[in-house]
Amino acid sequence: MQALVGAMSVTGFPDAPPVKCGPTFIDMLGGTHLLAGILMALRTRDATGRGTRVEVAMLDAAVAAMLSYLAPYYEFGAEISRSAIREATHPDRGPVKVLGNPIHLDGEPQPDLAPAPGLGADTDAVFRELLGMDPEEVARLREAGVV
Repeated sequence: MQALVGAMSVTGFPDAPPVKCGPTFIDMLGGTHLLAGILMALRTRDATGRGTRVEVAMLDAAVAAMLSYLAPYYEFGAEISRSAIREATHPDRGPVKVLGNPIHLDGEPQPDLAPAPGLGADTDAVFRELLGMDPEEVARLREAGVV
């Protein structure tokens, strides 16, 4: 698995063959993502009353750890697994490849992808919806130069 995701390509010495990483970090990543998936499934069950199966591919979980090393490879169209790399449309850059979610709940589609909002684009919504502030309070903060 370490060779498959490229981890061995960044370990060892330049004039020698690739070296297997000491700790089994991919196993740990798989377990950590599985824990997150189980917690997601329990929350879903609490909300809907419906149980679900959780799947985590170790390969998908390992891709995130190696992405900074392997980004140029993925950028040129390599598909590694069922969801490791997805495509999103950015308003300024057009189609871009992004990291998918390695956790899969049975019967649940992968969420739609959307680019992050521009700087400050969602400030009013955060103040209203998350902090419960009314528009007058936000206006006072703007006038005081806080926002």
